[in-house]
Amino acid sequence: GHILAFGTNGSFGSIYKSSDAGASFTARFTSSFSTTATPFLSYGNISNASRNPAVSPVAGTVAIFGVPAEGMVVSTDFGTTWTVKSLSSVIDPTNGFIGSYMYDKDGNLLIHYIFDTSATSWDTDVAKSGNNGTTWTKLNTPNVPTPTGSVYSKRVIALGTGEYLMCIQSQFDCYRSSDGGATWTNVGNVGDVFLWSHTQGTTSYILGSGDAGILKTTNGGLNFTAFSDGIPHPTAAEITLLNNKDMVIGATRPYYSSDF
Repeated sequence: GHILAFGTNGSFGSIYKSSDAGASFTARFTSSFSTTATPFLSYGNISNASRNPAVSPVAGTVAIFGVPAEGMVVSTDFGTTWTVKSLSSVIDPTNGFIGSYMYDKDGNLLIHYIFDTSATSWDTDVAKSGNNGTTWTKLNTPNVPTPTGSVYSKRVIALGTGEYLMCIQSQFDCYRSSDGGATWTNVGNVGDVFLWSHTQGTTSYILGSGDAGILKTTNGGLNFTAFSDGIPHPTAAEITLLNNKDMVIGATRPYYSSDF
């Protein structure tokens, strides 16, 4: 197996890789951005839920998003080599924002983005890439207007069963697409915005931004049930499955379950 770790190399953020179960690590990518100026790939920038590596179902492919000016980095060989890709087609290099991102079950990369956060009226959209971020196609997602004339931000995730779920920031309405983002249906208020998911069979475990904790769906996002027993609400910050049978949840301290 392979282990990727994030830290610094001098004053620059780096990605390290271990191929010997963590006995040793080698720097495989070092950012050109100093961590003393604009942290990229350093612990402080990557340790929150919106900066997790996106792992593709295509073996060996991983994508990581950093600060807007540098864009994203992609590896297709299990983290041995990395390619920097610009995001200038979807976000402003200074004021742009990537809110959420995930690979879908077919290896397409989804992102939610705001082109320019300094603009009076936000351009907040969802885009999909079939070539690991080289080009992007904007999806026709619903916009919900704010009282001030702008639109509410969004977050988007992909389920392992193929569906996309897009939640409206502050309003918590959830829109579902079962056709790759071509059409969307409002499935109701979920009390949160979704950031990440892990799927086992037909069951998906969904991480929210904090208001609803962890939710579970067994029908591709048509209905949801709470899944946070034993976890101090709403402190979950990461969720992963180990060997498809054990769940580990990162919070103020890690939580483990083998009976989910």
